Amino acid sequence: MPYSTSALVVFSATPPRTRACARVNRTEPFVRSGSLQRGGSGSVRGRRTSYPSLLRSAGFVEIEEHDRTADYLSTAARKLEVAEQFAEAMIQMLGREPYDEMQAERRLAVAAIESGLLRRALFVARRPQRT
Repeated sequence: MPYSTSALVVFSATPPRTRACARVNRTEPFVRSGSLQRGGSGSVRGRRTSYPSLLRSAGFVEIEEHDRTADYLSTAARKLEVAEQFAEAMIQMLGREPYDEMQAERRLAVAAIESGLLRRALFVARRPQRT
C-alpha cells in the first residue's frame, strides 16, 4: 500500500492582506528499509522543509503555529462512526466496494493521527506592508 508524504496547505488572506492563515495536513515521512516510500503524486520525497521556513521565505513574519491535531482526530473518528451508523444506506447509494474503501481510508487516517504520523496545524502569520 503506498504511503503519502504530502502536505496540503491552504492559505486565505484577510483584509488588508496583512495576515494569512494556512491549514496544514502533514504526514511525517515513512521510511522502510532505509528508503522513502513513493508519495501520492508519483514522486519520491527525500527532503522536507518546515512550514515556518516556507512562510518566512514567502515574506511572512510573526509566524504562529497552532496545533489542531486533537480536533482533527475527533472529526476523523466521528466521520468513521457516522458512516458506520448509516452503513446500509451508504452502501445502497455508493456500492459496497466504494464504501469499504472509504471506511478503510478513514480507519487508516485515524490510526495515522493517533500514532503521530498525521497532524493538522493552523499557521497564522503577518506579511509586512510593501512600501
